[in-house]
Amino acid sequence: MAYRIYIDGMLLPIAPAKISMQISNRNETITLINEGEVNLLKSPGLTMITMEALLPADNAPFCDYVAGFIPVHDFLQLFERLKVEKSNFPLVVSRMYENGVGLHGTSMTVTLEDYESVDDAEAGFDTTVALSFKKYVSYGTQKANLLPATYTTKKGDTLAKIATLYYGNSKNWAKIYNANKSKISKSQKKSLNKGIKLTIPK
Repeated sequence: MAYRIYIDGMLLPIAPAKISMQISNRNETITLINEGEVNLLKSPGLTMITMEALLPADNAPFCDYVAGFIPVHDFLQLFERLKVEKSNFPLVVSRMYENGVGLHGTSMTVTLEDYESVDDAEAGFDTTVALSFKKYVSYGTQKANLLPATYTTKKGDTLAKIATLYYGNSKNWAKIYNANKSKISKSQKKSLNKGIKLTIPK
């Protein structure tokens, strides 16, 4: 079986002899009174991928280059950029039979955690690089509305003012008015009496 490895779209010229993918266990064992130990099952940790890649100094017949020879320096620059820029990027492992028929592949968004380049006199001018990747999961923040679902009017309040507070737009005053018609007279549409407990629709 043969395979190809693409790091941020750049193909390694020689596929590593071994690729290790490890998913860490985050389960927790606790002791209950009179019940002994129990195992609390939790979501698995992020996948870790490690490999060693040989980067040839010259274009040898056994190397796999898509568009011509790529010098070692270019690969080292790629790894440096991915670390310095704190980038997440695709890591693709394409597996196939010797006859070229596709077997299966792995495609994952990762970050480059560590890399170490080694120049060994026994390897001539070739460079070996130890690479460690971690699966990247995108995340973001959400704005939470911590305002209560009811509002008690104060002096100077208007429907437009309360709508701006809750919805960020004074034009939504009708939402509040329609939910509280029994508490608000038509004459109070512009200026509300103090002490009215209003229901604020979502």
